[in-house]
Amino acid sequence: FVTGSYNPPANPLTSLFSMTTPTGIAFDSGGRLFVSESVSSQRSRILVWNPPFSTGQYASRLLAVDLDTPQPPSVSPLQLGAGTGALFAIGNQIGIADQVLSRLIVYPSASQWTSNTLNQTASQVVGQPDFNSAVANQGQPGPSPSTLANPGSAAFSGTELYIADTNNNRVVVVPWTSSGTGPATRVLGQDALNLNAPNLIEGREFDFQGSGGYDAGVAVDLNANPPHLY
Repeated sequence: FVTGSYNPPANPLTSLFSMTTPTGIAFDSGGRLFVSESVSSQRSRILVWNPPFSTGQYASRLLAVDLDTPQPPSVSPLQLGAGTGALFAIGNQIGIADQVLSRLIVYPSASQWTSNTLNQTASQVVGQPDFNSAVANQGQPGPSPSTLANPGSAAFSGTELYIADTNNNRVVVVPWTSSGTGPATRVLGQDALNLNAPNLIEGREFDFQGSGGYDAGVAVDLNANPPHLY
């Protein structure tokens, strides 16, 4: 705003020009900018900007804001939980670590979005058997190759997803195809895919359970040969 007073939006969830507590940023292969907003008092949302970019530019649309009456189920492909983690790109698709709901969800490419500028139904879910489930480790007493517990971030290598499975103190490697994912095939930070204790004594383990909560990040450098995982 150049002149005049600031008029906040009637509903912060629908604002295209302001955000609070951004937690993730990513670009899809078409150059669109995605920023996730995570506020503990409300459901998270994703703002989308189309290039070219300029100072003060409004977002072009939102993801994960559903204002229908009645509201969809609290756990669904239409909404995110509070406290989401990082965004990640899978080519022209965008995914997000829906941390509190112990899942990753992936949206279809922008060419397949509906005309609804507030929302878009997610196309794939990872870590849960369906879009309406949201229990850590799917309610099992421990992890498995198919479960997650408060995942904080993920990165795509071209054929696999590397997921920082925060509350399980591990990074799992999940195969990715256009039709979906399978169970994890490898694990870092644990000796087996059914273990999740923090910090063994071997120097190759993780402890993602800090005093401020559960948090972890992951990235893949595809320019290195061989690629490097951080």
